[in-house]
Amino acid sequence: MIATDAESAIVFAWAFDGRGGARRLAPDALAEAMAAREGFVWIHLALADRRGRDVLAALDLPDDARELLATGPERSLLDHEGAWIFGQIEDRGRDIDDVSDEEVHVRFAASAHIVVTARRRAAQSTYRLRRDLEKGRRVEGPLDLVEAILDAVAADLDHRRDNEDDALARVETQLMADRHADVSAALGAARRALAEIARHNSGVLAPLRRFDQQIARLHGIDTPVHDMTARLAQRFDEIGRNARADAERARLLQDESAASANILANRHLFVLTVLNSLLLPATLVTGFFGMNTGGFLWGPDDPHGTLKAFAVCALAAGSAALFMRRRGMFG
Repeated sequence: MIATDAESAIVFAWAFDGRGGARRLAPDALAEAMAAREGFVWIHLALADRRGRDVLAALDLPDDARELLATGPERSLLDHEGAWIFGQIEDRGRDIDDVSDEEVHVRFAASAHIVVTARRRAAQSTYRLRRDLEKGRRVEGPLDLVEAILDAVAADLDHRRDNEDDALARVETQLMADRHADVSAALGAARRALAEIARHNSGVLAPLRRFDQQIARLHGIDTPVHDMTARLAQRFDEIGRNARADAERARLLQDESAASANILANRHLFVLTVLNSLLLPATLVTGFFGMNTGGFLWGPDDPHGTLKAFAVCALAAGSAALFMRRRGMFG
């Protein structure tokens, strides 16, 4: 029995009638709903409240499930014991009014008559599921609820991947319009985000596959738990493939952008090289005739000295240009 002073650790609770209907429970109605023989109850706990452990101690849970809910490791995992399945899944956190990029873990334990979830910080998946229930979503059984939580994590991952896919499409359009456009910042951000999505996805998919294989080995493939994990594994696997495809697309776009940047840099360098090659002979002429020695073609008193010096510089530059043209350095 949950003590009255421990009820403050319960974020919310829902009762399901087993036919899809759901209703939110007030704290004083929780005990009656848990004693009902039909349907099941979902209790969501805040572990930041020290009384959350008191609630866990009052519930009839396997020891391993209770320990995981209270102090789970910082990684995704799934396990089962008797009629219970339990585990924790990496999710994104949620601020008061929006999603945050903070990494959090949603912990759960489920049997035929109760689903207990717990978190230290607000998570996106349980928020989305609660919102859907308030809008009338129907959930028939505890496994359906667990699947809905994990599916909400997958939906968030897929949404994030779609955003990066749209960002890559904008970069590609920008490169097609101007192949020398500077898109390095946008591509770098997209590649970092896709790497984070792929890491998050693989962190969920790996324990999900291990759990699926364990259930198949111990209980066969014709079980509701195996069917659920197989569907979820397929969903996360598809997200992983799409994220890897987008990461490869981003890499190819970055290679194209880098090649265009190199072409532009080489073009600028070529222009500077040509200018230096043309002006170097003239610089040599002015330096040579600037010496304070006698015997030059003109002296300081020659009224046409500047014109003669300019003509020699132009002749030197023209000779350099003719030489470069004959060598095929420019058209």
